[in-house]
Amino acid sequence: MLAASREIGELPSPRGLPLIGNAHQLDVPTHHQRLERWAAELGTPYVFRLGRLPVTVWSDIELEHAIMRERPHRYRRFERIESILKEFDCNGLFSVEGRAWEPQRRLVMQALSINHIKAFYPTLAAITERLRKRWEKVARAGSSST
Repeated sequence: MLAASREIGELPSPRGLPLIGNAHQLDVPTHHQRLERWAAELGTPYVFRLGRLPVTVWSDIELEHAIMRERPHRYRRFERIESILKEFDCNGLFSVEGRAWEPQRRLVMQALSINHIKAFYPTLAAITERLRKRWEKVARAGSSST
């Protein structure tokens, strides 16, 4: 069951700086750890800012499932992604919204089911091992080409 609606400004937020928000607190290699710490401190959902752009974060899997079920009718992704990728003729799985999203959602749900992932794992492991061997060979040869 969804909690009562709140505005972004009502969500808890880590302290940031004027103009840059929380950008200075996010180190690329460890930003996921920072987001997890904020979730532990602030609860879920919470909001942080990249400049003036608010970014909401959920760590409650039930809430995430409810939101995904109600996409795109009640919730949508970051709006600019769709328009930018449409310009490049790449609008698809990670950007499409509205009616175009619904058939893709069914496809994604089937593809990411536990049974499909378990069945694909041996293939993924084999491909990863081939890539690792290729990189080792290149590293031994002192070359940067693959």
